[in-house]
Amino acid sequence: MTDHTITASWDVLLNQAGSTAETHLWSAHAALEKMFGESFADENPALVVEMAKLVSEDFRSTCIVVASQQLSEALMWMKRDDHS
Repeated sequence: MTDHTITASWDVLLNQAGSTAETHLWSAHAALEKMFGESFADENPALVVEMAKLVSEDFRSTCIVVASQQLSEALMWMKRDDHS
């Protein structure tokens, strides 16, 4: 089982949240500019926000799947240990 334990403090996580939002917004902005041309993102700020939300939701979903897989593996190990 791969260890994905979060070791950061609540303060660090809070500070990273703002940085993460900024990263997602700039990434979405750059992707739109690349796809549709210069100034497209500036002219469509709502689309930039929606793309940033999609990236964030995708990462959130991935985290939930990883946690679910880890829980499933742990439960399977517990079940195997009970029958040994």
